[in-house]
Amino acid sequence: MRVAGWILAIIAVIILVHSMIPQFGIPPEHDHRIQCGSQLRTLGQAMVMYANQHDGHFPENAKALLKYMSDGADFKKAATCFVCPSTKDTPADNVSSLTAGGHCSYIYLAGALTTACSPDVVLMYEPLTNHQGDGGNFLFADTHVDFDGKTLAEKMIRELQAGENPPPSAN
Repeated sequence: MRVAGWILAIIAVIILVHSMIPQFGIPPEHDHRIQCGSQLRTLGQAMVMYANQHDGHFPENAKALLKYMSDGADFKKAATCFVCPSTKDTPADNVSSLTAGGHCSYIYLAGALTTACSPDVVLMYEPLTNHQGDGGNFLFADTHVDFDGKTLAEKMIRELQAGENPPPSAN
């Protein structure tokens, strides 16, 4: 019976320490990466839904995606999907302010693409500045999201900026 008491005491201490970690100023970066990836996946799913209603064409830009997502929905909730929690960016107040600076944490690449593209084509990604320079999330055409470390993320971004999509290093 004493062993069970000690085990319960140890579990209670672990839970207490875990709940206090944010209070000690330790950044929840891991949680931010997961939340960021989840938001990108939501954006990807919205892009596919848009494409299903527009002959397979993805929205021409991030503003068109935000407009689509916010039609008949909570605008602030839709705008929040465009903001990585690791940044100081804030949700846009309206569609036109999305790309005015500080309201969109991601780079949109899907403008000329359709759902017929290869599943390993990158639709959106984030700059390396979003997660303390440790890497970034990439949204692919099949709506999966990968967080890649700094070295691979830098290489993929260089390839994307050179017009290689899908980036060879993503395979």
